[in-house]
Amino acid sequence: LAEALAAVDIAKADAAGAAALTTALEKEQVAHEATRVALTDALAKVVEVETENTLVEDARTSAELARMSADEAREKSDAERDALKKQVLALEADVASATELVEEASLQRQQLQKDYAVLQSTLSEARSAVAKQEAEKAELRDELERAHARLAAAVKELAALKDSLDTTRTRAEEAEATATLVTEKVKELESKNTMPLSLPGRRALGVARHGSLDLAGTAKLICQLVLSGADLRLELGAAGGTRTLWLKKGQIIAAVSTFETESLIDRARRDGLLDGRQEAELRLLRTATVREQLDALKGRGFIRDIEAVPLVQRCAEQIALAALSEDSTQYRLSDEPVPGDVLPVTVPRSTLPLLAEALRRSVPVDALLEQLGGGEAVPSATDSELDLRGLGFSDRERKMLTWVDGEATVEDVSLASGLKPETAFRALLVAKLLGVIELRVPQTPRPPVDVDLDIRRLEAKYDEVQDADYFSILGLPRGASSEDVQRAWQRLSTEFHPLRFSGHPDAGLQQRAQVVYGLLEEATRALEDDRRRVEYARHLLD
Repeated sequence: LAEALAAVDIAKADAAGAAALTTALEKEQVAHEATRVALTDALAKVVEVETENTLVEDARTSAELARMSADEAREKSDAERDALKKQVLALEADVASATELVEEASLQRQQLQKDYAVLQSTLSEARSAVAKQEAEKAELRDELERAHARLAAAVKELAALKDSLDTTRTRAEEAEATATLVTEKVKELESKNTMPLSLPGRRALGVARHGSLDLAGTAKLICQLVLSGADLRLELGAAGGTRTLWLKKGQIIAAVSTFETESLIDRARRDGLLDGRQEAELRLLRTATVREQLDALKGRGFIRDIEAVPLVQRCAEQIALAALSEDSTQYRLSDEPVPGDVLPVTVPRSTLPLLAEALRRSVPVDALLEQLGGGEAVPSATDSELDLRGLGFSDRERKMLTWVDGEATVEDVSLASGLKPETAFRALLVAKLLGVIELRVPQTPRPPVDVDLDIRRLEAKYDEVQDADYFSILGLPRGASSEDVQRAWQRLSTEFHPLRFSGHPDAGLQQRAQVVYGLLEEATRALEDDRRRVEYARHLLD
């Protein structure tokens, strides 16, 4: 049984295997059929491909033939193109040549047109010139005929001129004599209006005999008269009267005045030679001549004979000082000598020192710096022939003037001199008016003083000196010596000198400095003497 079962199992297995094989066989058959169909299709396609390859080969052969034909055509086309290019280049060259020929022909045509126009213009001008020449010839013919007529008339006039030649010569001689007379009269008039002066080492100088002068002009005129040693009469008119000076060799020898307060009687009264009663007795003689006034003074016993000459000298000197210190004056020069009613007397001082003193008196203190052009003005020396020693300058003033070098300012020179501002300014102004120095005002003034420290010190000092004693003004104790006073003066006068504030725009600042400077000067004068200082200190203690 077991074997039978096993055989059955084997049979079953074989049956299953057979079924599987049958199934596989069927599948293989199906696959084989499919393969066969595919192979048939493939064979058909191979046939088609072979057919197509044959067609392609034919097409390739045709293409090769076409390519060969195209190459031949291209080669033929290139040859034809090259030939055409050569033809185009030849045509372009021909066109260029033709264009140049056309342009050249155009230029030639333009030139011909211009030449034709010039020829036309030349022809017109030639025709005009010919016409003008014909007209000129006609005019010349007419002019020639008129010239012949004028020549005939000129011959007649020449005959008449020959007749009148003697008359013309006579008239010319008369005119020459008249011209000579006129020249002499002109010279005479010039001599009347101009006075010749001969300055040493220079050519003759002509000075107008009359005119108007300011203070500088008066100074210049007097200097010229003195340097030339003139002998003349000089009238100087001002508001209120006229003063007349007579000069001999530049020296004043007589002077009279029409001013009421400048008579010889007034001079005697001011000199203490007359009292009020005696002056009243002589009041009617104020308008009399100098000689009559002197005779009356001597005749009534009011003055001694020995007092007469000095009195007349002082009167003449004062008249001269007043005349030379006028701001503006009318002058007249003449050759008239001293008349008989005027007493000639030589003034003790020379004319130039008198002039210098008159100039010192002429300008007020507050106008001195302005007349100099300000503290920043720069003085420089001139080639003046005047001698400073003969002009009344002190030694310190002359020394100050020697420092004038064209660089130091008025402020520098004044401060260095150690003189009072007024004295230094007056000396510089007199030197300027006399022509010894000249002043140049700078275009750009110096900057003002330090507005911080120096001004505060000035303001404080100004307030301090208002009610202070002399010791406090100088900043000294009561037991200070004269040397202490001098040292304090030197220090403080330099620090508060008005010139240090002359450039400041505040004018009141310089005025306060002048007040302080004046009180410092006053305190120094009071304390520099030992006796006065001790008395003043004891008075303060009391």
